[in-house]
Amino acid sequence: MSPTNQPPQSAPTDAKAAGQQSLVRLAVHTILISAALTFCVMGLFVHPSRAPFTGDSNHNFQQSTGQTGAVPARIQLTDQVSVPAAAGNYAADDHPWLLINKTHPFGNLQYRPTDLATVPVATRAAPTAEESMLRAVTFDDLKQLFQAASAAGHQLRVGTGYRSYATQTQLFGVFSRRMGEARASTISARPGYGEHQSGLAVDIDLSTGRCWQQACFAQTPGGQWLAQNAHQYGFILRYPVGKTGVIDFEPEPWHLRYVGRDLAAALYQSGQTLDEAWPALEEYQRQRGANQ
Repeated sequence: MSPTNQPPQSAPTDAKAAGQQSLVRLAVHTILISAALTFCVMGLFVHPSRAPFTGDSNHNFQQSTGQTGAVPARIQLTDQVSVPAAAGNYAADDHPWLLINKTHPFGNLQYRPTDLATVPVATRAAPTAEESMLRAVTFDDLKQLFQAASAAGHQLRVGTGYRSYATQTQLFGVFSRRMGEARASTISARPGYGEHQSGLAVDIDLSTGRCWQQACFAQTPGGQWLAQNAHQYGFILRYPVGKTGVIDFEPEPWHLRYVGRDLAAALYQSGQTLDEAWPALEEYQRQRGANQ
């Protein structure tokens, strides 16, 4: 073969280099796949504090902060009793944990809930359109409460539900003219300071009408059943017997307030009213705000 027809001498060297480059690319590709698989497997073992919230907000309004260095996701009410922290601003007019009393009114005195609807349970004869309404967020638990009461032999009905600012103004005015403002304030709330305006409070009546809005309601079988079981469905006795010095109202064993199942259970277990638990809830809210 003539020297001029021989292939270039560098060809074998180029082929060898190309082969080496292919091996390098294959090794890099293998490393990347291995790293990706390791990352995915590690993702299956996320620490519980990083896990997404899966609670039922209709029942307990529970949500962990999920933040590194955040305040604990439980609020200590007493040495023995704590409650899972709820999401949102507890002082907001529409929050189920909002404290409403003589010194803690709504931020907007004429607040009106946006989710009011006619209750899906029995009501007293000829209630006003307002009185037959509550916030829809209460409905699931309200129905279950009534069903459980019925199964236990107690037929309940809603006596008074929502009450607007205007209606409360008229009602407080009637009591004030009848017995004086000081006395009226022990049995009726001033407009903007009353729980019924929240759409989360309900006066319960027995189907017989026995002891309607009277102290003897506490001694009826239905009233006693409510006192022992309402918390299982997210409701608390807001003005219980023996707490007048705390609540600054006369006892109302027929008056329930919806706060959700977690807080209702914790208050029942601790024996506290919402007023007594509020400082702990407020302090938790402050600490959470400071950590955000």
